[in-house]
Amino acid sequence: MENKPQEKKSFKIKTALRDYLDKWSQGRIVLPRYGSGFFCLCAGLVFLILGLIPVVQTARERPNVFPVPGESQIDIKVPGSYIALTYLSGKDKGIETRLNEIEYFMSDKMETEVVEIRRMPSTPYVTEKSNNQFPLFLFAVDRAGKYILSSRYPYDMEGPSVTAYLMHMDLRYVKAQFIVGTALFVIFSSFGLYLFYKQYRLKNPKKVKPPKGEEKPV
Repeated sequence: MENKPQEKKSFKIKTALRDYLDKWSQGRIVLPRYGSGFFCLCAGLVFLILGLIPVVQTARERPNVFPVPGESQIDIKVPGSYIALTYLSGKDKGIETRLNEIEYFMSDKMETEVVEIRRMPSTPYVTEKSNNQFPLFLFAVDRAGKYILSSRYPYDMEGPSVTAYLMHMDLRYVKAQFIVGTALFVIFSSFGLYLFYKQYRLKNPKKVKPPKGEEKPV
């Protein structure tokens, strides 16, 4: 006897839900389907914005500039691979060997994650400018954030100091985010437009033309 009120309540809920779905499928309730379409369009727009954020960040990103040797805080805004370069003028020739002796250590700001740094070969990249680009090291990170970079000569020896420029050289993360965001935008937007079209057709059905030769009633 105690379960009868609960059974009646459950039956009423199921009946009300069935009636609601029937009315919605017949187009007698307009707001939910239009609301669903609007929600899908908004969701698609959000995914597109999320896919464009790394592209905008990369386009507006300025290279991190820091002294080598020394300790600096580097702000990585986009994950990927990075290369550190310095520019050597004619008077700086001959210090490449000393620069290759520099030791590097890099970790996140909390010093819980160590980033592997690979030193580059000592061959400079000659440019059209009067300065030569000399690669120092490169590394890759999986997430954005602030990192601490320390560099020094072995045994704390004295040596020449240069200014390093950190360049982003890997666009795979940016491309992946953009492709996923664009794909989800197309999917959700298309489904949202379909819901709008479906509701419009339910409210404005197409007029069926009578077959040819069929006489119209007088």
